[in-house]
Amino acid sequence: MFPLCKACADTCNQAPCTHSERERAIQGTWCSVELEKALEKGYHILQMHEVWHFPETSDALFKDYVDNFLKIKQESSGYPKNCVTEEQKQQYVDEYLAVEGIQLDREKIEHNPGMRALSKLMLNSFWGKFAQRSNMAKVELIKDPQVYFDYLSSDEINVLDVRFVSDEMVELRYEYENFVEPNARTNVVIAAFTTAYARLKLYGVLAN
Repeated sequence: MFPLCKACADTCNQAPCTHSERERAIQGTWCSVELEKALEKGYHILQMHEVWHFPETSDALFKDYVDNFLKIKQESSGYPKNCVTEEQKQQYVDEYLAVEGIQLDREKIEHNPGMRALSKLMLNSFWGKFAQRSNMAKVELIKDPQVYFDYLSSDEINVLDVRFVSDEMVELRYEYENFVEPNARTNVVIAAFTTAYARLKLYGVLAN
């Protein structure tokens, strides 16, 4: 769905649009690369509420990590079917170095489905940790009735589920209502830019 009017999209309007510019506008949070693409396509920014600016940038933040597992994945994929002779195999290694900047080890190029799957998982799931929400549900096993009722009456937590494990023990699943302890292992900006570039890649395919 690619609507040109937010109000029409919200109401599934099929008639000609009669909304004002403000009513048509969408409000949200975007990375700069997506805004640049929107401006390129003729969109207008009516108002900016907040900007997170990072004066220092890098295109090699995870280069060593990605190159390492990409090398393993490529080597574990084996040679392409058209690489039969030693000359063709060497040409394949040379071309991969020229395009990706990664030197493959000819001695390690061998079809290995398990290692390929593992390296692919490491590449694809790496960024997801940065996007993990901080307010994850917690589980407590409680025997003391007073502690149990303290949890139920607390203004700081939201009880999600209660399960009686036995006559003397309760399993309580909860999350914090307001205060959420920051997680040093997450970074919403990295996660946002990862998905932003992925959307632009998808848009490029759709546009063609």
